Amino acid sequence: MLIKEIMQQPIIQIKPNASIEDAMQKMLTKRVTSLLIEEKAIITRKDIINQVIALNHDPKKTMVSQVMSQPLLTIPAATSHDKCAKIMKKTGLKHLPLTEENKIIGIITSSEIMKAEWGKNLDES
Repeated sequence: MLIKEIMQQPIIQIKPNASIEDAMQKMLTKRVTSLLIEEKAIITRKDIINQVIALNHDPKKTMVSQVMSQPLLTIPAATSHDKCAKIMKKTGLKHLPLTEENKIIGIITSSEIMKAEWGKNLDES
């Protein structure tokens, strides 16, 4: 199975000068765990928990640019979910933007990889 078959769409973005509070609200309302920042960086729920909440920083005063991860690691959308899982394990990343023709078309998460594999194993039972 190719990861583009199970990716999240549409891509939800946020500006680097937005507050972490805005990022959390957007994640909550859009029901996602990561946001893309101008196709150059990413911020995840885990980033916010580890770098803002755990350190007792004010989400209203902390900017996305202070927490975002860059450079952005991407993966071709035509990658198999098995290979993607290996890349995630090796890098420790749980969110990877997918590219097709040098354009980001979606995001794959470790949860989606698990659901795809778990569902496949259930069908084989």
